[in-house]
Amino acid sequence: QPAEAEEEAPVHQPRRRTKFRVSASAKRTILVIVVLAVIVGGGIAATAVFGKASVTIDFKKSPWDYKDTVLASTALTSLDLAHGAIPAQTFSQSKNLIQSFPASGKAVVSEKAKGTVTIYNAYSSASQQLVATTRFMTPDGKIFRLNSEVIVPGAQIISGKITPASIKAAVTADKAGEAYNVGAIARLSVPGFSGTPKYQGFYGVFESGTSGGFIGQKAVPTDKDIAAAKTKLSALLQASFQKNFLNVPNEFIILDSASSFAVTKMSLLTTSADQSGNFSMSGDAQYKAIGFRESDLRDLLSAKVSSSDPNHVLENLSIGYGTATPNFITDTLQLKVSAQGVTAPAFDADSFKAGILGKSADAVRATILALPELSDAKVSLWPRWLTTIPSNSQKVTVTVN
Repeated sequence: QPAEAEEEAPVHQPRRRTKFRVSASAKRTILVIVVLAVIVGGGIAATAVFGKASVTIDFKKSPWDYKDTVLASTALTSLDLAHGAIPAQTFSQSKNLIQSFPASGKAVVSEKAKGTVTIYNAYSSASQQLVATTRFMTPDGKIFRLNSEVIVPGAQIISGKITPASIKAAVTADKAGEAYNVGAIARLSVPGFSGTPKYQGFYGVFESGTSGGFIGQKAVPTDKDIAAAKTKLSALLQASFQKNFLNVPNEFIILDSASSFAVTKMSLLTTSADQSGNFSMSGDAQYKAIGFRESDLRDLLSAKVSSSDPNHVLENLSIGYGTATPNFITDTLQLKVSAQGVTAPAFDADSFKAGILGKSADAVRATILALPELSDAKVSLWPRWLTTIPSNSQKVTVTVN
């Protein structure tokens, strides 16, 4: 029998996927949208990062002049607007100068030798007072006397042993003459302690000897020599102050007429001339001056403007000084001042800047136009398409001219 025919199995064919085709015009549209999105996004990012604004404001100004006397006083520590006064400070310096001058006269003179004695305390740990004119005697009987009182310090006693203490003092020979010009002497006794235990414990030493003792004819300064020496010494003292003036801080101004120079003492140190024919004079002088800070004066003048018109401030101030009259009894200075400047409306740039952050450019322009006494103004934004002031204060500049 014929074989049974096999049933033919169905064959599944794969489905065909439908392809969506985009037209060229649609592609162009999408591309434009993407590009615009990138541009807008980039612009926004650039604006946030690089955007900035500058505002320049010019106000009307009025000339301002001032001519008057200002008081500077050391009694003040701050401005005194009611009396038109500022703080001041007094500076002073004293100076001593010893100078030799030629002597033109001749005279018979009698002079005592002078020197320095070192006084030792080898007696006890207690100090010892020695009055002026206390005698010190050389081994050959010459007497020298203390010029002034001294206190000899107590000796140190360590492990029962005494370490002498000492002090130096000026002495003058008891009599005039060259015989008292002595050399170094190892020990001078103190006659006042004779017969007491202190006689051995207290003594003097001439380390360099004495000099100046003389009797005879010698060159001496005449009255004319002394008068000329005083004039010269006074000039030297004044010149020394001018070359090495007071230690004044840099912020202080000292005008020439605000200082005072005075010789306080003039002394003839030697009544006769030395071997070179010169005599010596000593001069003491004092230089005083009253100084002030220009910053205080500027603050005073600015305060005068603000007190008379709180809505205006003083700018571009220049100051000239006239005569200054010091009073060193009251430590005050009358100062003639001539000043020029301009006044402008009071304007707080920082507060204005804080108030415009994040606002539209039109709103800021309207705010500026409302400012009183406005002369000119300009608002600049970058990038150009920016229409609002950045919110970041660091990206905003406000300049007031």
